[in-house]
Amino acid sequence: MGIGTPHRATACVGPDLANEGQAAASLGALSGLMGRSIMTRLPSHERGVLGVPYWRPPRAVPWVDVPAVCDVAIVGAGYTGLTTALVLARAGARVVVFERAALGEGASARNAGFCTISPPFSATGLAGTEGRDGARSWLHWFRSAVDRVEALVEEISADSNAPISFRRVGRMRLAETMAQASSLRQEAELQSHLGAPVRFIEEAALRERLPVGRALGAIVDDDSASLNPAALLDGLSRTAQTCGAVVAEHCDVLRVADRGPDRIEVFHSRGATTARALVVATNGYTDNAFAPFRDFVLPVGSFIIVTDPIDPSCLLGDLDRGVVASTSYRFPNYFRVLDDRRLLFGGGHPLHFRRTSTRAPNGSSPERAAR
Repeated sequence: MGIGTPHRATACVGPDLANEGQAAASLGALSGLMGRSIMTRLPSHERGVLGVPYWRPPRAVPWVDVPAVCDVAIVGAGYTGLTTALVLARAGARVVVFERAALGEGASARNAGFCTISPPFSATGLAGTEGRDGARSWLHWFRSAVDRVEALVEEISADSNAPISFRRVGRMRLAETMAQASSLRQEAELQSHLGAPVRFIEEAALRERLPVGRALGAIVDDDSASLNPAALLDGLSRTAQTCGAVVAEHCDVLRVADRGPDRIEVFHSRGATTARALVVATNGYTDNAFAPFRDFVLPVGSFIIVTDPIDPSCLLGDLDRGVVASTSYRFPNYFRVLDDRRLLFGGGHPLHFRRTSTRAPNGSSPERAAR
């Protein structure tokens, strides 16, 4: 992305749990998907430093004295927490954001930078539960969400430490089997009927756009985007602080107590703060301080690697033009070619890997999990 970061080994989405075995497994899955060996090893000078983000981390937040009183206390300084803080602070609210680690150590700054117009669930399923009008509204909401991200990027770019690089590059969701291709064709037809700007391509049209690999079909659109996720988080943090929000890094919320109408006491590692309202924006990092919420969250480990630059002789079609792509499995692989022609590739699994082991907790191999 032209951000000048020296850290190019890997980026983790979710907890910092990547290791070389998992990265190698992801590369193996990638080689199978692309139908050739694009890269079969990690950069030699970067082995052993897995867990270092590719993206330049957000700037550290200056130490602050946490106010004893505020209007809104927000727990978690990811996209949700900082966007909430920005909106409320601009409206004049006294806002304190608590972040137990450093800004950017979670998934908000350690992801692939996809901003797509389609939901992570099928329109067919939506139509079955919400009816066609409901499904149409959901699809419109997702397209509008990308528009809102674009507007937000324009608003905060001046405060970011690196170009956020929001670009409308389009997306390809690939089918590797005939069954997946048939399912994607039906999905594309329904989404198109409901007003979504997507279409299904196959055979010659697909080979023209993706001249490598063995995909049999794909849903494509031209409106999905990519961006630099860590730069977005940095810009949100700086703009929220400029508007008056207090962001407290390395300040762990230990527990909260409801003291009656419009009075919540937040006990944290630097003391206690009384707020009129509380926003819990911890997502997959929800801990025992918010145990009732934790029971409704299932963290998904997702591991990302970034390769050496790909040889210029290897033509990758739309990937060379920045298109973001993913497979159609329940826990899909996802990938994009970055501006320096490195390949970012990731994949998910519903159970976290152990930091010191190449075996997943359920006994499956990293290769099986990555696939």
